[in-house]
Amino acid sequence: MAGDTTRSCISAQEAGSRLKEIRRKCGMSLREVEEQSQIIAAKYQKRAYHVSQNALSAYERGASVPSIWKLSTLSEIYGLPYVELLQFYGIELTI
Repeated sequence: MAGDTTRSCISAQEAGSRLKEIRRKCGMSLREVEEQSQIIAAKYQKRAYHVSQNALSAYERGASVPSIWKLSTLSEIYGLPYVELLQFYGIELTI
């Protein structure tokens, strides 16, 4: 089909593996990510930005998918563009 921009669906396990690889490249533990997320949640005064160790572990295993707020937090912690993390889950944003 001409102009088809459909992308193949990326599995939660694949996306989670990418998140784990990034965290490890940053040299961070699950606990350190959680601590940084607490700072971000306090800055925005919104608990939805907090990423617990258990939640991050579930994301990395592909057992769960993070909310947009938690992806925003991970983007800030890992120093990556938010849209790049969305792409891990097969979501393309065009501006």
